[in-house]
Amino acid sequence: MTTGAYLFGLVVLAAIVVPLGVAARAVARRFVPEWSGPLAWLAQAVVLLGLLMALAQGLGALGLLDRAPLVLAAWVVAGGTVAAAGHVPAIARTPVDWGARLRRPGRDDLVTVLLLALAITPWLAGAVVSYRNGVGGYDSLNYHLPFAGRFAQTGSVTPLVFVLPGLDQPFYPVNAELVHALGMVALGHDVLSPVVNLGWLVLALLSGWCVGLRRQVPVATLAATVVLVTTPLFVSTNAGRAVNDLAGMALLLAAVALLLNGERRRSAIAIAAVASGLAIATKASLLAPVALLTMAVLLVGGRRRAAALTWLPLLVVTGGFWYARNVLVTGSPFPTLPIGVGPVSLPSASLDRSYPATPVVRYLADMDVWRTVFLPGVRSSFGVAWVLVLGLAVAGAVLALRRGDRLERALGAVALLSLVAYTVTPISAGGTATTLPILFARNLRFAYPGLALGLVLLPLSWSGALARRWGPVLLGVALVGGGYYTLTGPRGATAAAVAIVVAVAALGLGVAWAATSTVVRARWSRPARLTAAAALVAVGLVALGSVVQTRYLSARYAPGSDRPFASAPPEEVETLFRWVAGTTQARVGVAGFGFEYPLLGEDLSNRVEYVGRRGPHGAFDDATTCREWRTLVNDGRYDYVVVSIDGKGDPLPPQLDWTRGDPSATEVRDAPGAGVFRIDGALDPDAC
Repeated sequence: MTTGAYLFGLVVLAAIVVPLGVAARAVARRFVPEWSGPLAWLAQAVVLLGLLMALAQGLGALGLLDRAPLVLAAWVVAGGTVAAAGHVPAIARTPVDWGARLRRPGRDDLVTVLLLALAITPWLAGAVVSYRNGVGGYDSLNYHLPFAGRFAQTGSVTPLVFVLPGLDQPFYPVNAELVHALGMVALGHDVLSPVVNLGWLVLALLSGWCVGLRRQVPVATLAATVVLVTTPLFVSTNAGRAVNDLAGMALLLAAVALLLNGERRRSAIAIAAVASGLAIATKASLLAPVALLTMAVLLVGGRRRAAALTWLPLLVVTGGFWYARNVLVTGSPFPTLPIGVGPVSLPSASLDRSYPATPVVRYLADMDVWRTVFLPGVRSSFGVAWVLVLGLAVAGAVLALRRGDRLERALGAVALLSLVAYTVTPISAGGTATTLPILFARNLRFAYPGLALGLVLLPLSWSGALARRWGPVLLGVALVGGGYYTLTGPRGATAAAVAIVVAVAALGLGVAWAATSTVVRARWSRPARLTAAAALVAVGLVALGSVVQTRYLSARYAPGSDRPFASAPPEEVETLFRWVAGTTQARVGVAGFGFEYPLLGEDLSNRVEYVGRRGPHGAFDDATTCREWRTLVNDGRYDYVVVSIDGKGDPLPPQLDWTRGDPSATEVRDAPGAGVFRIDGALDPDAC
């Protein structure tokens, strides 16, 4: 991508986001005019995300997810929103600048900036690794980025995308993937994907800070948030990658922060409902926490009828798109679950699962599993201070139940019940009657919502002096214990060094701003400050981004790089991605292979599909015979077919022999366990 193309892409992105940002600001100022500073920013961010997702989903449902329609629709939606907000009677409330009210010059600013630097450093290191080698991680390459790439290629979000047989992923809510797709559409490439989760990190940290405003302990609740987002599991699975755990948790925390500071007003409940809807449209494991939060709102959110009429419609509108898509395509919002009462039931897809899907609760009484899997998994996931991290989360929920007001008690119950819901979540353990729960450690991330809520509730139960003096210290101990891995783990010395330098620079700038804020505020008007900040951000993006994207696009997934394919044999990776580097505008069929995303090519122009047999209600399976395989390849009209093992000790796929035996398939790359075939004509099913 040339510098000119990169700059043009940024202009397109700005033309989409800026008008929606103006509309979000108008909505927030009209409905919550008393909020200012970080709390107002949080409300505006939630409304902006709601407008952006509604825009992308609407255009994607029509097959119009492209640059021109996005820009045009963004301006139309923004204009209509601003006009509609202007016709709503203004709410007369006295503005409160929470930032000015809470600021103690020097101390709080310094602690806050230090916490932000500590939080951002490991996540920035992950982004640096991804810019060096390409976004890694099995889930990112198997379905998160392939979904985003398909949305960007086709402009449509309603067809199901199948990446492997026996998986639930085609039916997942995918708001986070839609954000990646918007970046791909605007810039013509995935150059923004390594830093998308940094944006979600900022939202999570802002939400955590705002939770503490209720009791005037925002620094302590920020520290509580940092504790969780710097644990080894969170960083290793999310930093620099395209997974959506952080996105869902950030939106849930945003909803909680808005409710806590809204004093049961309908306007605050409405914006919190948008955040909750966006959360369940991002990750299905948030359905239980959001359902519990809904019950809390209906019980303590002021007048119950008014709260219900405000919360429920907005929750359904902002969170129901992907589930409605499933109903239209398969007949059920959850096609892999048997849903019914008596003789009446919804259709369900029959899946031959390629992984065990068992919950943690099944193993709770098995002491051998505790000794060999659960305790080692918890230690590796939450760091050397894992007892303190988990203990603080549970203590926060329990203390909220005992000492909080009605809303805080309800949120304490939500936190505890969310942890209980985690234990019964399918695939949270991933074992069978004869195997250990192999997915337990990795899928502890399903417990993030309950843990995050418990941690941020903890400082609300302390006295103000205790929270201000000892909260950051105590939570800092957990931060150091859990975050030690992030500075010493396998992220690469270069990445860590770059991240630390940037974090230290940010710390210095933050301290300098804190020291000069009074002078700046006295001499510069608010519009002038905002303009200067926007100009600095723009210059930084252009200068840094133009350099980074050039190297990134030439080096991503290159042979010899620090491979993000931890489970794939090196020769297989080198064979496949040395070949794809020079391939564009091709239709590529794959089988037996889970790392689909790099096959889209350097310019994301290759159309990649798993070659399989579709069944009723969203079922999808491998071909079982040579004749069926060759018929499916012919139906797909592929230019190339890639057949490979998945790097997990699986036997060689029979599709290799079924393809090699046809004269119309020319093998252009060969390696142990992998084959790349050019399809020169129709394969012959009768010759099997």
